[in-house]
Amino acid sequence: MRILLKMRILLFFLIGLFAFINFTFAHGDELSLSDTISDTSISVVTLAGILIILLVVLAVAKKEKSEVFSRIVFILIALITLGATFYLAASTIYLNIVSETKGPVHWHADFRIFDCGNEVLLEEPTGLSNRIGRADLHEHGDGRIHIEGVVTELQDVSLGEFFESFGGTLTAGEIAFPGRDGSDRWMVNG
Repeated sequence: MRILLKMRILLFFLIGLFAFINFTFAHGDELSLSDTISDTSISVVTLAGILIILLVVLAVAKKEKSEVFSRIVFILIALITLGATFYLAASTIYLNIVSETKGPVHWHADFRIFDCGNEVLLEEPTGLSNRIGRADLHEHGDGRIHIEGVVTELQDVSLGEFFESFGGTLTAGEIAFPGRDGSDRWMVNG
């Protein structure tokens, strides 16, 4: 009876933890299919890892281990591992099938920006990622647009999206972006 109560408490704890993990990775903006699958994959792997750790702790902490108990713990660990692996494999295959590019890409496009004949540069990338923009659409301070990953819709990697990815704007009448000199660059009809 005590073990059943402990399992219920553990189940409620895990459901709450899963909800917390999903809340932590939630975004205010509408996510693309790729971002949704990525966030869900992180949640699945995190939850699977926590479940496996809890099962190992339970197995180590239990004083009297029967053959049946050991088999149940082993089977649960195997099922959790296989379930998470299956989800990651299936979601990756699904994403590649429904994407515009039918799989991951690594595209580059060189660019230069001029303001009345003078070249202006985007802000310098900082941090460990050494990029400005999103993981799938960014620039490394090299004057090259990098498109890396699965492209679910081509409009997600347009030139306008590139500028938006780091806080800039590109329309028919305006170009705006954070400049390398620390100021915002605004050019209208230029």
